[in-house]
Amino acid sequence: MPSAQIGLPQPISNGPNYPGNLIKQNAESEATVTADINTNGRTVYCRVVTASAPEASKSGLQYCQRAWYSPAILNGKPVAQHGKVYHFKFKLD
Repeated sequence: MPSAQIGLPQPISNGPNYPGNLIKQNAESEATVTADINTNGRTVYCRVVTASAPEASKSGLQYCQRAWYSPAILNGKPVAQHGKVYHFKFKLD
């Protein structure tokens, strides 16, 4: 009997936008967002866990809501992934 083969979900979209107000203020921030990835590769149940500024929270949540993946695969079939964690650092160079 073959063992289960798991393929991890692969991101397809780009990262979040640096919040404009933070750029104007020359400020840096962080946000942590969690979500599930369904069998179609879409993020669902996006929620902010922590954020050091409201703008970072909003940007991180917006990114999560539009992110999509090629779904995780188990034995050749797509499966949901629960508890995907995104940690965003909005840092000026």
